[in-house]
Amino acid sequence: MSAAGSANAGSGSGSGSPSVHSHGALAPTLAATAELPLSAERAAISGALLAAWLPAANELSRKMSAVEHTALLPVTVFTHPAPDIEG
Repeated sequence: MSAAGSANAGSGSGSGSPSVHSHGALAPTLAATAELPLSAERAAISGALLAAWLPAANELSRKMSAVEHTALLPVTVFTHPAPDIEG
């Protein structure tokens, strides 16, 4: 399960996903946690985006967590150079 899915487990409807109404409160909560100013207008817009996006993202997370998908790896692998220890 994704971090978002586990953080939302037990809230909202019985499916483990928060209700659409609770997504609206998520944007201001995240902004406050990150100490980012967010106007009421932008909070409403962000909440609507989250309400549209999160259910599909959580469904994809559940689907990709299924046993038949455990061997799949990302097509793009991000690598980081070794740290410069001497420098």
